[in-house]
Amino acid sequence: MALPAELFAGHAPRLRKLHLYTVYLPWDASLLRNLDELIIHHDPWVETLAKHAPSSERLLDILRSCPNLQTLILRGCLPFTHNIHPDTPPVPLHRLQRLDLRGSIGGVECILKHCALSLSCKLGVDIRGWVDELPRVTSALHPVSSATHAHPLSFMSMSMHRDSILIHAWCTLPMVTVWGHFSDPLSTPDIKISLILCDGNGTPNWTAESRAEIMRIGDLLHLEDIQAVALDSVVQSQLGITLFLTRTRLKYLIVHARAHDTFFTAPSMGMPGALLYEYPELKSIWVRQFDFGLQSDRRRPLFAEQLQLYLAQRSTAGMKVEIIVLDRCYGTSPELLEGLKRAASKVGFRAHYLSDPDHSDPELC
Repeated sequence: MALPAELFAGHAPRLRKLHLYTVYLPWDASLLRNLDELIIHHDPWVETLAKHAPSSERLLDILRSCPNLQTLILRGCLPFTHNIHPDTPPVPLHRLQRLDLRGSIGGVECILKHCALSLSCKLGVDIRGWVDELPRVTSALHPVSSATHAHPLSFMSMSMHRDSILIHAWCTLPMVTVWGHFSDPLSTPDIKISLILCDGNGTPNWTAESRAEIMRIGDLLHLEDIQAVALDSVVQSQLGITLFLTRTRLKYLIVHARAHDTFFTAPSMGMPGALLYEYPELKSIWVRQFDFGLQSDRRRPLFAEQLQLYLAQRSTAGMKVEIIVLDRCYGTSPELLEGLKRAASKVGFRAHYLSDPDHSDPELC
């Protein structure tokens, strides 16, 4: 649906918030000025996307006309390329508290390289492109380094597949209760990076060059400040652990069912001994939504064995894990629970998700 450029006769002096969802307003519309909040969400797969994307110059002109902008969300409506001269003065967006971009690397570059952002701005980027564009991605993400240096990250949730990387990170570590439990934050991540990359064959082969660029993303995040990590569906176990997890100050680990074979049972990593000394500060492990009794998956018994072996080896080495929690896990045998009790200082079991943090302590096993 397309709206006329002179909607409301082009005169809405008190308009401060404008949200457009798959509704197209011409980019020269007079309403696109003096806004505090601008959200435009287009379907990224429609054939008419190209004609609804602004030029990079027009987009920056709109942002210049919104000096008090606090929220900017542009999804599926960014320019495909940009030709802004590097010496062009940046657009001051010092009041911006949330920036969320989805599109090609050209559109993301247009915003991140030519706008001056507040260090407290929550930043999200969702880029879909080619694996050989990774150097441009890491270059465009340079503002992340300044932001995470000023406000260090503490908690990161990550997922890595053969063609994608997804990172959500928060500055605050939402700790509650003596169990050291940190609930899944409901707030918007301070940093969100989503990359879907492909090469000429469809699925990229992570070359030495592309791995080096992914390492640079870790540098921008200042991984050495992160204390808590949630692993979710990390298919590229070697790459995800080597490039991200081993560079953190890991104290609190959540392992979701989809990532159960990443941390403990990746055979090519020589697990579990290979990573025994990588995390000397590890205090707490939460295993979430795992069915130990699922007989159709032969990896389930292996996971239970490797988990116990990993914990036992840490205990023998004087690095005993304080807390193990089986969070909404099923099929646990008495032998498994006894083995965990021997290897950890405290073992808990939580059968249901409870949103109230005052009542979220697991029961002792």
